[in-house]
Amino acid sequence: MQESFSRRSDRVLSVLFTATSFFVVFSILSSVKINYAQNREHNLQILERDSTIHTVLPLNDGCVLVVGALSPVGDNFIVRTCGKDFKITNVGPIGFFDRLLEVEKNKIWGIVSGSLVKLELKDKLIRFNVVKRKSANLFLTDLTFVDEKHGWACGDDGKIIFTRDGGGTWSEANSTTNLNLRRIRFADKDFGWSLGGENTQSGFYSVFLTTRNGGISWERRELPDSKSFDAASFTSGFQGCGLMSNTKVLCTGGGTKWYSSELKNNNISDVYFVNEQIGFVVGDTISKTDDTGKTWLNKVPEDITSPMLSKIIFKDRTTGFAWGLRTVLKTTDGGETWNEISSPWFGK
Repeated sequence: MQESFSRRSDRVLSVLFTATSFFVVFSILSSVKINYAQNREHNLQILERDSTIHTVLPLNDGCVLVVGALSPVGDNFIVRTCGKDFKITNVGPIGFFDRLLEVEKNKIWGIVSGSLVKLELKDKLIRFNVVKRKSANLFLTDLTFVDEKHGWACGDDGKIIFTRDGGGTWSEANSTTNLNLRRIRFADKDFGWSLGGENTQSGFYSVFLTTRNGGISWERRELPDSKSFDAASFTSGFQGCGLMSNTKVLCTGGGTKWYSSELKNNNISDVYFVNEQIGFVVGDTISKTDDTGKTWLNKVPEDITSPMLSKIIFKDRTTGFAWGLRTVLKTTDGGETWNEISSPWFGK
């Protein structure tokens, strides 16, 4: 998949959304137009059998983009759903969509197979542009924005880059590490964190970094008992939790004292804090805390069996999404109740 993206990374992908159809135009040496005017039966069968979700992006217009692959080595698909309506597009072999963010209306930034990309929606047209292409010296794994101007991305070999002009220019920061970084987040334009690690001949080495000056400089943090984080989420006051194992979280109320909790939720893989007290962890189910991680309650109803969730995000304090390989759940009441998004493309 990565080789396919590299060969095609300098193309411009234009996707035309109409009321009843999608049009996809690939610009390499020539343009090819593929008309998916109808959600044809063979497409739905492929999605039911082999497709997997990469990421979910809630849009400012209230709709949601679900992006994934038709098969592990196949074409990518984009599903746009607005309530019960849905549209499916096969957009060809682009790569793995690690993360997408709508930074401002009609402007989306993302990480796709190691490259930094920008998608712009204008007059019902999405243009896909590679801003920083992966190379021997650059393979990005995550990005985040806190507003229209301030954004950061991290990657292999301790790489951290940042922008203060909405992506017009990107500068490299001194991360103080050469270890691979796989997650970066900011609570505001000043306070942020990044984490990662890698296996070496002498064992696994992890790294947890924080910054309080917008990512210009970074400080390496040692966690209690030499623990490491697989994912983490904190507020601007350093309240929140990090994931230590399949069932344990390590939490703090300010970054100085830490306490651990064990959840009745196996295979936890992501965490998201909405404010200083309220946070969520996903795995075999969704767990919620109202006291910065001291206690947790499971929130997924019993009729949604084995969702196997891997990611969670909130658009605001009430609306959030959690997803796994073939499941997308949504809440509109701050995480008290969750329901599956109407998704005929997975035979739901």
